[in-house]
Amino acid sequence: MTTRVLVPVLGIVWHPEPARIGGVASLHFAGDAAVEVSRLVPSFRTAVVNTGAPLGDRHLSRSPVQLVRLGQRRFRIIPCRSRMQMTVNGQVVAEPVVRDLDDLGEEILIGLGRTVLLALFLRPADAGFAHGSSLAGISGVIAAVRRRIARAAPTDTSVLIRGETGAGKELAARDLHGLSGRSGKALISLNMATMSAALAPAELFGVKKGAFTGADSDRPGAFEQADGGTLFLDEIGATPAETQPMLLRALETGEVRRLGDQRSRRINVRIVAATDARLEQDSGHGGFNQPLLQRLEEFVITIPPLRHRRADIGILILELMSRIERPAVSEVQAVTFDMVIRMALHSWPGNVRELRNKIVALTLGEDPFDAVAGRGDNGRPVTLGRALYRDYDTIGEAELLKALDRSGWRIKPAAEMLNISRTSLYRLIAASQSIRMPVAIPEEEVRTAAEKTSGDFSEMCRHLRTPRDALKRHLRDLKMIS
Repeated sequence: MTTRVLVPVLGIVWHPEPARIGGVASLHFAGDAAVEVSRLVPSFRTAVVNTGAPLGDRHLSRSPVQLVRLGQRRFRIIPCRSRMQMTVNGQVVAEPVVRDLDDLGEEILIGLGRTVLLALFLRPADAGFAHGSSLAGISGVIAAVRRRIARAAPTDTSVLIRGETGAGKELAARDLHGLSGRSGKALISLNMATMSAALAPAELFGVKKGAFTGADSDRPGAFEQADGGTLFLDEIGATPAETQPMLLRALETGEVRRLGDQRSRRINVRIVAATDARLEQDSGHGGFNQPLLQRLEEFVITIPPLRHRRADIGILILELMSRIERPAVSEVQAVTFDMVIRMALHSWPGNVRELRNKIVALTLGEDPFDAVAGRGDNGRPVTLGRALYRDYDTIGEAELLKALDRSGWRIKPAAEMLNISRTSLYRLIAASQSIRMPVAIPEEEVRTAAEKTSGDFSEMCRHLRTPRDALKRHLRDLKMIS
């Protein structure tokens, strides 16, 4: 196996000109000689401009900052001979300092003139930009992920995507499908955390008419819907124990059998699964089915947490800002240099999902760190270290139903109202005695509710007490909507 060569690079995390954010400059150290960084050098390439251009900002000094490499991951940083303010990892420096890449995870953050933020990090010498990838970023770790996706995508190998919650596992699954020969076929996604032991087999393998009360028509499962394409099983560790052997059999034989059917059907499906859990436990002690795990992890891709890819913060801020609809009546707070510094130094327990929430707060004119930070004697934010989400065990049935009613029985806004993750909300729904899944509701009752509410989905959900997206899927299966 060829060893990849990692080279030191500077990346532009933030710049007054948004088009410059995400630019990179390879650094060439010769012995003890220093590399200079100033308004005029080095040249940074971007995804659009490959010829390169210097930082150029007028607030930066022409007198250079000097970087000296002391080891594979250790550098001496020497401030310039001017009055330009300079920070290293968030601390103002006026004298030479020595820093390791490990101090923050994978990068050293260098702020220049309170306008430009740079990241010093290592990445593969042949790493390119994220052309066409859902995983935006210039960091070495995300470049390595894109490389592994490109290697696995053209094959039919099962892939297990590992990573913390909110890190971007679903985006990796989307790229695996999009870069494969199956991209012209369906990508079907299922969140296994939403599946009870009774519901999972029907959702995965389908139902034959008459299999149980309410099964008034044949219904294909996710495997059949994904035939020729890709089936993405998110939260695979939450798959009910009773369903895991059935799933293993389908993967090994390439056949599925609908509930109540005697006939097996051949399917051609590429499996991509994702988890944020440690599944390597003895199945005899209630852990995950180990033969199934071995079948799923033919190829493993690990998505790094955001705290290990701080060089990508600026790119992600711009991308998220472009996607979020800004309220017309609210004054949108600009993303200041100080705010970018705070974001770049944050530990991000919720990863990119948490970053998105903070960008939403900015678009509403709020300080996104108010909810998780206090003020120390020096006026700088001090992390309180409390959990990002509340404990879902503290939520009662009445509060749960109220949030679902107010959100029109939509999962994401209801979870945000309750300040819990969507996975936690799915668990509350599964445990609720008041909430029903659509497949468990008699078809006649569903049709009666549709008539009474004139097809208003929110009203139907309130009447039937069932989640909106699940009801829509069920209505399509019943051919009540297209």
